[in-house]
Amino acid sequence: MQITGLFVLIYGVIVLSGGIWGYIHAHSFPSLIAGLSFGVALTISSCGLFLKRKFFSYLALGLTLILFSLFLSRFLKAHAFFPSGLMALLSFIMLIITSLQTKRIIKK
Repeated sequence: MQITGLFVLIYGVIVLSGGIWGYIHAHSFPSLIAGLSFGVALTISSCGLFLKRKFFSYLALGLTLILFSLFLSRFLKAHAFFPSGLMALLSFIMLIITSLQTKRIIKK
């Protein structure tokens, strides 16, 4: 869980900073709120993963799935790789990582 916790922490910081960046550059208040909400939730999930709490693995997986769907839909509408395509790709990678972690927990 330690390495997954680190990946989730990094992903949470990227999501959080992306929300702030979206607000600064596009004056998008929804981007700020979503980035802060998901970023903080992912950071809390990473803390739970460091403490080896099973619930936080499910939480990280759920949050990542929601973000992947959101970024993928935005990418398919805009056909612009940055930022939605890049975040969809990063979210897909995180979806694989958190899915494997959750699968390991279920087997135990």
